[in-house]
Amino acid sequence: MSAARAPPAGLPAAPRLLDVLRRSLMKDLRLEWRSKDAINSMLFFALLVVVIFSFGFDPTAEESRKIAGGLLWVAILFATVVALNQTWTRELRNQVLDAYRLSPAPAESLFLSKTLGNFLFVTILEMLMVPLFVVFYNLRSVGPVWQL
Repeated sequence: MSAARAPPAGLPAAPRLLDVLRRSLMKDLRLEWRSKDAINSMLFFALLVVVIFSFGFDPTAEESRKIAGGLLWVAILFATVVALNQTWTRELRNQVLDAYRLSPAPAESLFLSKTLGNFLFVTILEMLMVPLFVVFYNLRSVGPVWQL
């Protein structure tokens, strides 16, 4: 007797994790490409944090250069929370979670696709925010990466 059973006659097999993950990730990326809700809110929020902290600290002072890395992480983490909230709000607003519960798709595929999608969005945010931090806080942009 094998551990994996075939579906009863006439019923389709349950979708596999990687297939559902890929389709759900592509759906999220396509929705974000069309609406740009998460990216715009992440960029706006992170830029707001950068500007407010640059007013609060003297960007030319040595102390602000020492804390710029922490400020960058604060901006990125707060912006990530905003993006995560918007990602799941979209799914709740359109009753996608209810449809997922009724479907035979693996439940972890939705979580993994949201994780990968938000990882991509945060990576894009980081690539855009690091040059802004270099400009706003007069950081060195040459030398070993770990010293920036």
